[in-house]
Amino acid sequence: MAAIGYLRDHGLDAYIHDDRVMVTPASRLTDDLRGWIRAHKRDLVAELAANDCPTRQWWPLRLPDGSRPRLLTPAGSTREQALDAATFRWPGATIDDDYLKVLETDNV
Repeated sequence: MAAIGYLRDHGLDAYIHDDRVMVTPASRLTDDLRGWIRAHKRDLVAELAANDCPTRQWWPLRLPDGSRPRLLTPAGSTREQALDAATFRWPGATIDDDYLKVLETDNV
């Protein structure tokens, strides 16, 4: 959890997307942090794969090209925060509200 903790201390979050480590928000990345991430990529992948990190929640997205990735955010993130992170990474992204309604129905 040390690698994830280090990123969190710098106001960053990480997740795996298409076998790549993604770090958000990109606007906070400095050259030094990019170098640290490259040097500790194995640690980050191991921690994310083991889910050995603080609780997260995921948001189903819909991109303009029709793809539907998921965005992981720290637990307690608001819809607005998730949408902001999603559109920063994928311009034009929306939260898939139809999918969220299906989840709410299943949990009743």
